[in-house]
Amino acid sequence: TDLTSKQASIGELEPCGTDSDPCPPASGTLNTVTSFDQSSSIHARFDFDLGNGLDAGNRRWAGAMILFKATDLLDTTGGLVLGFHKTGSFTRLKIDFVDDTGDKVTVRVRDLTGTEKRYRITPSLLAEAGLTSFDATRIRVISVVVDDTADAAGSKTATGAVELHTVGL
Repeated sequence: TDLTSKQASIGELEPCGTDSDPCPPASGTLNTVTSFDQSSSIHARFDFDLGNGLDAGNRRWAGAMILFKATDLLDTTGGLVLGFHKTGSFTRLKIDFVDDTGDKVTVRVRDLTGTEKRYRITPSLLAEAGLTSFDATRIRVISVVVDDTADAAGSKTATGAVELHTVGL
């Protein structure tokens, strides 16, 4: 999917350094994303080490966040295609879609390999979450997350890398 016209930004996403919600800016973050690189407008990569996270407060995860301007939200009615490949023993990711009111739908991506695979996220897939207040035409944030649950890395000490491919990052 070409996101060029949206001028989206992408960056690393880590858990709060303290077990607080919201996270106080002075607390910093846990270094679960050990490296982040956006080498081009079609590629971003993050390396992670879940061993740097904490169990308290569900803070054993790592990720990247694509942020859309409040004045130019993403409409996913035509679907969205994201490409991923990985290094490490994990085979799953979670992709969180957050609309402009803060409603969130999570899609689980399975069968990741070291070769790029493209995943099409359709409006019907987002609707399967059953959250009727979620607006798939007004996406503000897309987060790509690896965590220690069975739906993702499955290990408290998992390490690896996730590479994301789409046009216009």
